[in-house]
Amino acid sequence: MENITETKIKDANEAVEIVKDFFRKVKGAGIKLGKLELIDWLEFGVISVQPLSNSKEAQPGGFKIICEVKEGLFSDKKEGYDIEVSIKGEVISVKRINAE
Repeated sequence: MENITETKIKDANEAVEIVKDFFRKVKGAGIKLGKLELIDWLEFGVISVQPLSNSKEAQPGGFKIICEVKEGLFSDKKEGYDIEVSIKGEVISVKRINAE
């Protein structure tokens, strides 16, 4: 069995899923409304994904994900976030940025 501390994310898609799961927990967005999860009603969207490394040849130390999500279910205003995910799959930094 693989040691959980040695688990590494394989690619940017896994990092995005970790961020999406982060918002499910923080906003209580894992709840289903009809056939969709609340996270989908909140229109979670990825703007960009970049590796966290100084060199193109180096393995990424994680990923920087810029995303946006609605403030709430009945809001049109979106909040932007700059989130860093380590190669171990941990959210290591969350910064709110201006969106809309």
